[in-house]
Amino acid sequence: MRSPLMMRDRLGSELGPALKRMPGHDVGLSATEVTDLTHFLKQQIEATAVNRNPVKPLNVLTGDAAAGRAYFVGTCAGCHSVTGDLAGIGKKFADPLDLQQRFLFPRRTKPQRVTVTPPGVAAEPVHIDDFDVSLRDAAGQFHSWKRSPALRVVVEDPLDRHHELLDVYTDRDIHNVVRYLESLK
Repeated sequence: MRSPLMMRDRLGSELGPALKRMPGHDVGLSATEVTDLTHFLKQQIEATAVNRNPVKPLNVLTGDAAAGRAYFVGTCAGCHSVTGDLAGIGKKFADPLDLQQRFLFPRRTKPQRVTVTPPGVAAEPVHIDDFDVSLRDAAGQFHSWKRSPALRVVVEDPLDRHHELLDVYTDRDIHNVVRYLESLK
């Protein structure tokens, strides 16, 4: 909908020819139907644009708390507990939008851990980039290496699963889980 084609389109001037060029898709729309489709798509663009800066916040509490609980138990409960780290999470956030944001993009509470082999040192990173890796172990000892093909560096990030889930969540999952978490007062 936000393509340059739709932004330039006037009464089907761009959309009609584009539909005809689609390989293997003879949509067979009349000129009137293409014009109607153009109007519909333009309305959707306008509705999206109007809502970019809403006068009042969107209601994100549209999900089903029971479905959110089921999703949480099946997906999140291996690492999180509603009686532990998430106890009372619903009252910690006055604004449900903030709760949703934190659910989707949590802050790091545990440090990353890096394992460098050889020599087999695992510790919290001080600095890591494409050329060097530096760690400070539990005893406070500083270790640093130049990266090379012989040096294996494995970064363990406690938020890796959260990053993976961003590609998996559906809108419904998000709204259900946020509704469930909001109910945990």
